[in-house]
Amino acid sequence: MTFLLDVNVLMALLWENHMATRRELIGAVATRYHAGTRTEKKEILDEFVNVTGFHRKHAIRVLAKMMTSPETPKPPPRSRLYDEAVEAALNLRHAVDRLANDQD
Repeated sequence: MTFLLDVNVLMALLWENHMATRRELIGAVATRYHAGTRTEKKEILDEFVNVTGFHRKHAIRVLAKMMTSPETPKPPPRSRLYDEAVEAALNLRHAVDRLANDQD
């Protein structure tokens, strides 16, 4: 006697149990999703939402994030906007705040 499991049921069972399987599923679907046409993307997204239980917008973000390169460099930190006098005043204010909090 042979039982045929629905692909969606099988993927839902795997989805609930294994984080590695989740990453593999997202990676496979993201590859298909980004290679597809607009109508194919809609079908792939519908299938992915049914399997994972994600909302559509969250699913789109997850699939988009998977396709970004992890080696994309982060932008350099912004330079300070304050000069030394303002920094000194801010430090003094923080010190006074700490003293006032200690007295309460």
